[in-house]
Amino acid sequence: MKPSPQWRFGHAGAFGAPGAGGSLGYADPDAGIAYAYVTNRMGTTIAGDPRDVALREALRPIGR
Repeated sequence: MKPSPQWRFGHAGAFGAPGAGGSLGYADPDAGIAYAYVTNRMGTTIAGDPRDVALREALRPIGR
């Protein structure tokens, strides 16, 4: 999957996929980042779990 306005992660060249319960994995070759988040407790959303969103926001470069 590619980033979109509804599902933001990385740069336009990034790719990844959400998993059940809030998990997410993606790679951003432009930034040199690969990211995997796996939960031990099911969340309430498929994409956009607040726990994962906070971590992705922390990885976003300042000014982007």
